[in-house]
Amino acid sequence: MNNSSKSSAKFAAYILGKLLAVLLSVLVIVLAFLIAMNTMNIRVTVKDAFTIRDSVMLIQTDNDNKELVDKVFSSNYIEKSGILNLSDNKAYNVTNYNQDTDVTFKLIWPWQTKATVTVSDVVDDVRATLVSDTVDESQLKENYLIESGKYNVNLVKTKNGWI
Repeated sequence: MNNSSKSSAKFAAYILGKLLAVLLSVLVIVLAFLIAMNTMNIRVTVKDAFTIRDSVMLIQTDNDNKELVDKVFSSNYIEKSGILNLSDNKAYNVTNYNQDTDVTFKLIWPWQTKATVTVSDVVDDVRATLVSDTVDESQLKENYLIESGKYNVNLVKTKNGWI
């Protein structure tokens, strides 16, 4: 082999090495973007779902969020929880409340179709008045409005997103 063919082979190997490095870099960037997108989609979906859930549980009359329940919850959960048929808090007129929903961080890979996240949902500073004076206030305070807690939430990827 002469000098020019050796330098041509080295040049070709150099170019292929650089192309491989660029290709791997692009692949890592695309993968990172897809992971970040899936992870944030789950976080936003879960936070929105708990906002809707808490709103429907606290404000049980004239609540437009009832129409959104089937968009963020599976039909199995809706049926099992009875969230659309609750009447526990109808005696209260809830005017304000503070909600803090925290979703634990979990990486969601692009090929995942199921995920489970832990959610801490704290609802406090509920401001409510009794709708009628005929309701015994001492009896109602035992089951006051809503309970805060930690939940394991199972999500399934559908063509329209996570539910």
